[in-house]
Amino acid sequence: MAAKVIAIGQPVNDSERQAIKFLRDNLPDTYTIIHNFEIPQGKEKYEIDLAIIAPHSIFIVDVKGIPGLIDIYNSKWYPQGRDHIGAPLAKCRQNAKVIKALIRDTYPIKTNLKDIHVHAAILMTAPNSHVEAHGSSDEDDITYLNQKCLTYFKGKGHIPSHRLQDIRSFHADIEQAIVGKARPKSAPPIYREWQIEEELGGTPDKYTEYRAKHIFLGKRGGIARLRVYEVDPYQEHSIRDRQRNLISNAYRSIRLMPGHPNILKITEFFSTEAEDKFILVIEDIAAEPLSQHIRKPNLALTFDQKIGIIQDILSALNHAHKYEVIHRNLTPDAILVTPDGNARLTGFDYARVTKNRSSTIAEYIVDKLDYNYQAPECYRDPSQASIASDLFSAGLVFYELLTGQTAFENTAFLECDAIFPKKPSSYKPDLPTGMDEWLQKLCAFDPEERLISAAVTLVEFNNIITPKSPVVPQPNTGETPKSLAEIDLQNLPADYILDELFIIQKRLGQGGFGVAYKVFDSMGDRDLVMKLITRDKQSIYQRLVREYKTLLNIPEHPYIVKVIIAGKLPDDTPYILFDYIDGEDVENLLGNNTIAKIRALIIFGKNGKNNHI
Repeated sequence: MAAKVIAIGQPVNDSERQAIKFLRDNLPDTYTIIHNFEIPQGKEKYEIDLAIIAPHSIFIVDVKGIPGLIDIYNSKWYPQGRDHIGAPLAKCRQNAKVIKALIRDTYPIKTNLKDIHVHAAILMTAPNSHVEAHGSSDEDDITYLNQKCLTYFKGKGHIPSHRLQDIRSFHADIEQAIVGKARPKSAPPIYREWQIEEELGGTPDKYTEYRAKHIFLGKRGGIARLRVYEVDPYQEHSIRDRQRNLISNAYRSIRLMPGHPNILKITEFFSTEAEDKFILVIEDIAAEPLSQHIRKPNLALTFDQKIGIIQDILSALNHAHKYEVIHRNLTPDAILVTPDGNARLTGFDYARVTKNRSSTIAEYIVDKLDYNYQAPECYRDPSQASIASDLFSAGLVFYELLTGQTAFENTAFLECDAIFPKKPSSYKPDLPTGMDEWLQKLCAFDPEERLISAAVTLVEFNNIITPKSPVVPQPNTGETPKSLAEIDLQNLPADYILDELFIIQKRLGQGGFGVAYKVFDSMGDRDLVMKLITRDKQSIYQRLVREYKTLLNIPEHPYIVKVIIAGKLPDDTPYILFDYIDGEDVENLLGNNTIAKIRALIIFGKNGKNNHI
C-alpha cells in the first residue's frame, strides 16, 4: 500500500508535485507525508515543504529543483552557471528544531517524546541534479528523487544512539501535534511587482534568497534575485534604523554611482507595508563566481581571460572609488564571470559609502568579513577601509587567479609583513616580467607603499602585459618632452591620468588662458577642480602665483571655494587645484530661467546677505 498523505496546503511548483507523488507511491503505508504547511511560533512563521513521519524518525524535507552540478564549499552552495547561495540545510535544520519543540510542548507529560529524532534533509528533484560536497557534512543530508531517496528515508544511519529507533507507537501523537498547529503554506508572495518563483537558500538569521519574475513584464521583462530580510517591527526605532542601515548598505553603495558594465546591478530596495521585511532586488545573470573558476579544472581560464578579468575588476574598482564607494570585502566570491568572460563585481553588502572612516556600519560587520582577503590595517577594524585596502584585497585575489594558489595561509600576512612566501612566478614561471613586483606592490603591508589608485594599477598592469617599446634617447634640444607636447590639454578625455596622480573626470569649462577639469585625486581619495594654464604659460604663471598666495591668505569661509595647492606639470604647465563643489553656475541658471530674480539678488548680495549655489 502507498504512504498516507495529509495535504495542509498545495504544492507550489512541479518539483514539489513530483516529490509528493513519487514518495506516496513508493514508500510503504507505515509512512505519513504532511506537505506544504507553516508553523507559527511567536512572530515567526516556519515554512515546511514536507514532513515525513517514518517508523524510526521524522524527516523535515526541503524540496529543491536546482538542475545540474552544485558544489558545496563551507556554508555556500554553488549551482552550475549561477552565483552562490546560502546553504538551504541551515534553514531546514532550524525548521526541524521547531517541529521537535512543537511535539514536545504539545505533550509535556509524555517525556519519551523528547527522545524522538527529527532530521533535516534536502531532496533534489531535477533529473540531472548532482551535488559535490567537497568534504562538507551537508552531503549526508542530501538525497535524490529516485531509489536513493527511498533507501535514505528507510535507513536509520542518521539517528544518534541516544535517540529512539522505533517511534511507531507515537505516530498518532506526532501527526496530531503537527496537524493541530499547521496552517496552509502561504501562496508564493508578491513583493511590489515581483512574484516569487523559487526559493534558493539563505541564512536563518539574515535573509532568504529567491528567484522572482516581474508580474507585469513576465519572464521576458526580467528575472531577478530577491533577498528578503526578516526584521522585528516592534523593536525600538534605533535598533530598526540600524538594521535598515545594514541591510540597505549594498543598495546605497550602487545607487551612489552611475551604472558600470563591470558592476552587478542592484535595482530596488524597499520594505513591506508592515515594515517586517526589507527586500533587495538584484540583477540575476548567468555567471559563475570567480572562486569556481579557480577551484575547478573544467572551468579553468586561459591567461588572456585572466587578463580580461583583472582589467574588468580594476575598471570597476576605479569607478566605485571615484564615487567614494570602498568595497571592503573583495574576495573571489564577489566577482562573477559570465560565459563570455566578462567580470562583474558584486558583494557590496559591507561597503563604505562615504569618505567618513567612522562609517555607522563598521562596528557591526567585524565578524562578517572574510579576513583571508583583508588588508592588515583593516584586520578586526573595518573602519580603516580605503582605496589602498581594496587594492590589497584585489592583489590577493589576482595572485590566486594567476597562480591557482593563495598568497598566504589564512592571515599569515600579519606575521611576515605581507611579503609573499612564494613569488607568483615560482608557481607560473611564464608570467610576464614585472608581475611579481606589481602584485607585491599591491599587497604592501604599509598602505602608503601600495599603488595609489585602481586607475594607476591598471596602467601599470597594462604596461606589464604589453610592454612599451624602448625609447631611443634623443639629443636635448630644449623643447618640451614629446610625450607631453602631443597631449591636447584643452580636450583631455575622461579617465586620462595626468601626472600619475589626477584622473580626469570631465571638462568644466575653458577661458582665454586655460581650461578647468573635474579630477579625482587618487592619493587623497577626493574630487578636485584643476585649472590648467595652456597659453602664455610663463607670463601667466606669475599671475597664478599671486592668485594662489592671495587665496591662501583668505580665511576659510563657507561661501568661498577653498584652494588646495598650485604647481607645475612635468612640461611646466602651471595648474591650481580647488575643492570641487557640485552645482550649477549662475550663468547657466539665468540662461535656463531656472532661478528667480529675487534669488539672483540674494546670491549677489543685493539685500545685504551672502549666499551661494
